[in-house]
Amino acid sequence: YNRGSEIRVPLRHLKATERCGIGVMASGLFAMDKSMMRADDFVINTHNTAVEFDAAMGLGNFATDESLPIELFVDGKVGVADVALAYPVMSPIMKRVKNNSRIDVDVDIDGTLARVNINELKVELARHLLLDLNGSVAHVMSDENRSGHVALSGNIVNADMVESAMLDKETRKLINIPPMTIDGEVTMLGEKINGELALLTDDGNVALDADWNGRGNIYNMKLRADSFPVDAFLPDMGIGMLIADVAINGRGFDYNNLNTLMKANVDLSHFEYKGHTYSNAHAWASLDSCHLVAGIESFNSSADFDLTATSDIKNDAFEWN
Repeated sequence: YNRGSEIRVPLRHLKATERCGIGVMASGLFAMDKSMMRADDFVINTHNTAVEFDAAMGLGNFATDESLPIELFVDGKVGVADVALAYPVMSPIMKRVKNNSRIDVDVDIDGTLARVNINELKVELARHLLLDLNGSVAHVMSDENRSGHVALSGNIVNADMVESAMLDKETRKLINIPPMTIDGEVTMLGEKINGELALLTDDGNVALDADWNGRGNIYNMKLRADSFPVDAFLPDMGIGMLIADVAINGRGFDYNNLNTLMKANVDLSHFEYKGHTYSNAHAWASLDSCHLVAGIESFNSSADFDLTATSDIKNDAFEWN
C-alpha cells in the first residue's frame, strides 16, 4: 500500500525464468519511507539454489551524509549448476566441481557510512575451499579519511577449481596448488595500507608483510619463506625446500623516471635443487636516478661466485657496464 511517504509492497509469489534458463521463485516484502528503503524476508529459490536475505539502506546523499544506515544479511546455498548457467565464463571452472554441489554464503553487514561493520562474510564450497572475512571500515566514501581493519582466514582443501580460475591450461600443467591454510589481515588509514598474509602447508609456510602509501607510491615489503615446499607448487622444477628472506622498498614503479627509487635484498639460507642443497647466498639490487646496481654472491662449494653489474636506463634500454 501507499500511505503518504510510506510504501509497502508484499511480493507473495513470483515465478519467472531467467534468460539463461534458470527457473526462479521469489517472495518477500519491499518497503520504503522518507528515510529508509528495505527488503525484508526475501526468499529466492531455484532447483539448485536457496537464498534468504534482508537488506536496508538509508535515503540521502551517500557522498556527504555519513549517518546513512546500511544493512545486509544473507544466508543461502547457491548451486554450482546455476553459477555455470548464469555466468558461462565460469562454466569451465565449475566443471571441476560436482554439478550438485552448493556454495554456502553467509553475509552479516551493518552500520553507517561512518562505520561499516563486516560481522561476517563467508563463502564455503565443501571439500574445496573456505574463505571468511570480518572487520570494519570507517568513512567509506572518503579516500583521505578512510580507515579500517579486515581479517581474512580460510583454507583450500582441493584446489582444482582455484587452479582453473587463476591459471590457463598450459600453466596448470606446471603449477600445483596443495592443501593450505590462509591467514591474513588488511589495515587502512587514509591512503596508507598495510597487508599481512600467511600461507601454511603441511610442510612449511610463507609470510608476507607489505605497506603501501598511495600518496607518492611508496612501498615496503617483507617476505619470509620458512621450510617452504616449492616442489609442492612446482613439482617439475627440481626445487625442494626453501628458507629465504626477501625485502623490497621503494618509491614509484617507472624505472625510466629519475625520481623512482628501489632497494631489494634476498637472503637465501637453504635451497634444495635437484638433490643438492645450497645455503649462504645473497642477492641485491638498487635503483636510483635511472642507475641500477645488482649483484649476487654465493658461498657454496658447487656454486662459489661473486657477481656485480651496473646499468644506466634510458628509454627502456639497459646499458650494462
